Amino acid sequence: MKKPLPLAILGAIALFLFLFAFHGYEATWQLWNIPTMMPPFADLRSITGLSVTVSQGYDPTLYHPGDPWQRPFNYPPIWKMAVPLGVTPEHTLALGILLIGFFLIGLYLVFRDLSLTETIFVMLGLLSPAVLLGIERGNIDLFIFFLVALAVWLVGKSLPWAAFVLQIAYFLKLYPIFGLPTLLRGKQKTALLLIALVLGISTLYFLSNYQELISILSLTSQIP
Repeated sequence: MKKPLPLAILGAIALFLFLFAFHGYEATWQLWNIPTMMPPFADLRSITGLSVTVSQGYDPTLYHPGDPWQRPFNYPPIWKMAVPLGVTPEHTLALGILLIGFFLIGLYLVFRDLSLTETIFVMLGLLSPAVLLGIERGNIDLFIFFLVALAVWLVGKSLPWAAFVLQIAYFLKLYPIFGLPTLLRGKQKTALLLIALVLGISTLYFLSNYQELISILSLTSQIP
């Protein structure tokens, strides 16, 4: 078997669908000792609930009634574009499933050529409580993983596109900036120019949103 990963991923999906159907949603997560938060995709609801909070005239970083648990909004400012884009709490389930899909695509992009033995180790990681907790919560880091994986895949095809994807990932969550050295796998002169460009744009973005980003960082350290 040359590429066992796609079959293994499909097997994992089938397993969870079976368990959800016959064992129950919350009971399935408890098999991995993962505490569920209902309604599902709790982390994603902080973003999809922005429209509710903004429509009531509140600053979501101070008071966020659109979040079922009223947690302060602690994502970079670009996520507030969800409001003019028309994202509402009713979109949470569909977006959560989409997040998981992107995550699994990213997994394939990075590990597609593994042997059977290597695939088994990757699947053990995928089915670990830490990763499954992110899936249960609908954590946006699932999409960030996809973007970073896509950038790694693009390095061998188009350095400018790889740099562009990393730049978008930075806007969404900041920490993907540490993925820039990946570009050095391409032509060094081009890579250095692109790294300098991304760092310049990222610095401008950070400085122009400095107060809000610092506030978000402080909120993140306080949210359990």
